[in-house]
Amino acid sequence: MTYRITERDLQGVVDTLNKVTGHPKDAWTKDDKGLYHSVVGCYVLSHAYGGVELQQICTDGGGVSTPIGAGHVTKRELYYKMHAYLDGLFDAGKIAKWELIETTTKYHYWKHAEGYYNCTSDGNPPTTQAGYIELNALKKLKGDH
Repeated sequence: MTYRITERDLQGVVDTLNKVTGHPKDAWTKDDKGLYHSVVGCYVLSHAYGGVELQQICTDGGGVSTPIGAGHVTKRELYYKMHAYLDGLFDAGKIAKWELIETTTKYHYWKHAEGYYNCTSDGNPPTTQAGYIELNALKKLKGDH
């Protein structure tokens, strides 16, 4: 059974892209004079034509590029394309990979180079960094002591 891809799902992948590439969540900053400036390199979502597109800010004034180049597509299509893009960044060595640190009867525990932990039951590394907690607390929460 498939589940609905929501705006929250898409934003979670964008937040992950920004986190692992060293960019803040907020694409705009306010200077001392009260003027807003874009954060070059930050990933954002664009909504138009009934679809959604991943964009990366490339100028201080807010100019963007489209790293995936898919145009405005459905949420589901963009979700899968963003995950493929994120996997490509991992494979190209642009961002740190996940490392399997422990396997138990219930879960596989993964550690990211930045110190984030997650677990999966299918043996595959996690693809998002939302909601990580320390490994022992995670094990306790999952009932996997």
